[in-house]
Amino acid sequence: MLVVLTLIFIFQNRSETTIKLFWVSVQSPLWLTLVVILLLGWIAGLLTRRKKPTN
Repeated sequence: MLVVLTLIFIFQNRSETTIKLFWVSVQSPLWLTLVVILLLGWIAGLLTRRKKPTN
């Protein structure tokens, strides 16, 4: 089921998009851009996770 949803997501987001940050410009498919942003957010969440206080 997850594979089917992934394929639908990729096929619906195949258009090219351009990301500009300062002087760097990167062009890639929209699905790839969204996956990279998701992974960066997940990693940032892991790095800034607070530990539960122990009683």
